[in-house]
Amino acid sequence: MCCTRPIALRCDGIATCKGHEYCVYTSNHGTEPPPRGSKNGDGGSLIFGLEMEQPTIQIFGYSDTRRFAEMCRIHNTARRVRIHRASGDSAQNEAERTNSAIGDALVDGATLKWDAHKPLDELSDEEIQNLSSSDLEMRKEKALEKNAWDVAEQVCVRIDQAKGPAGDFLHAYVTDRPDERFFWNSEYLKKYTEASKSTKVTIPGHGYFKKIHDFLASHFESGELYMEYRKNSCLDDDGERCVFCTNSKDSGFGEIPIKPFPKPFPGANFHYKSIQETPVDNRSTDDYQPRVQLKKLFSEGHISSSKPDTVLEFSKKYIVNEDCVQQYLQHLESLKLQKDKRLQLSRRNRIERAEKTYTDFDWIQMFEQNLIEKQSVQTLDKYLVHHKLGSFHYKAEKVQVIQRHIASSLTLPQISDDDDDDDEDLVIEAYDSESEESDDSEESESDTGESGNETEEREREENRTEVNITNSRRSVKKPSWLKDYTLL
Repeated sequence: MCCTRPIALRCDGIATCKGHEYCVYTSNHGTEPPPRGSKNGDGGSLIFGLEMEQPTIQIFGYSDTRRFAEMCRIHNTARRVRIHRASGDSAQNEAERTNSAIGDALVDGATLKWDAHKPLDELSDEEIQNLSSSDLEMRKEKALEKNAWDVAEQVCVRIDQAKGPAGDFLHAYVTDRPDERFFWNSEYLKKYTEASKSTKVTIPGHGYFKKIHDFLASHFESGELYMEYRKNSCLDDDGERCVFCTNSKDSGFGEIPIKPFPKPFPGANFHYKSIQETPVDNRSTDDYQPRVQLKKLFSEGHISSSKPDTVLEFSKKYIVNEDCVQQYLQHLESLKLQKDKRLQLSRRNRIERAEKTYTDFDWIQMFEQNLIEKQSVQTLDKYLVHHKLGSFHYKAEKVQVIQRHIASSLTLPQISDDDDDDDEDLVIEAYDSESEESDDSEESESDTGESGNETEEREREENRTEVNITNSRRSVKKPSWLKDYTLL
């Protein structure tokens, strides 16, 4: 269970829900939460993680895999395995049963005090009156965050040492605050992962991130539902190991690579072999993973729901009920049908756009609805060729030129009309100004007591007023949709 505030529950601290914070860390395996400066166990311990596959949780996201590798290096682990249960396998799912035990521990009839901290706590009346709206919102956010951490502490106390799903006891922890967390470089890790190959070197910490990436590539085996780290698995044909495996403390296995953890292998009588009989050498990734192999055979056209003999053969080989095989095949066939329909529609639209000419498009409507940038490059070229606007290499340049050209074509007629109106106004203004000058001259001649300096000053003031009125009438106001464009 997770929410946008830093209060949530999880079963073993390995899964990470993207975009959410975690406060409460629970486990029924006796493992500790992420490191807080101390190591978990000795260097030769074998660490296992079991967690449920959820649609909203990435099985092996970029952050999870790298943190997984960093934990192996920090603890000098000999082997670390991370396993996801298949969806729909809730009968033996530890995560689901643990969540049920957590719910039983929480629902004990007591209430949680949520509003222990108020936004205006520790403020005098004068300070409250001087608060701005932004300061008030900031104090609300801080109070809400404090309340979330307090509730997390209360939840942790209730869950810790509660009865677990297997007769054991749950262990609950509150994760470190964001400014106290061990892994503090999540922002740079995300930038490094999303950056292109040429720009990765500009990301702070790129040398360290590259080292972790190379460590993942040489020491980890990742399948659809599992990830396994084995120390010394980097051994090459010349018997050389990486710098980490060479310099790190011996985990008790020497320099010999640890054998892979046994993966399920079909046996007789529709059962998998026992762990002692399961072969581990010379096996490929997901070689007997039913869903992976079913996808592969379906994509190659070797199996179909309409061919019962192929379904039966697959069922016997991979120890899966025929009903389950048929159900998943129908799901794959439905996805393939949808994909084919989208491809047909896309191909038909592409052909129709290629047959259209410049006059078949309503360019003004596309401009007003901001659809220019959504057109294909082939469509944009029709406009550029028709108006002889030149050739451009990037689509963004073509979109910008076309938008400016359409904007200029829409505004120029309006500007010319306004100029005609201004000319008529200018004639009236010129006539009015002449009459006003004649009236002023008559008044100046009749008024013998008025000095010449005062007459000249008044004429200059009237001329300035007339110029201001004329200039204001000549100004043309741009439409609101034109504010982001510059006329060519």
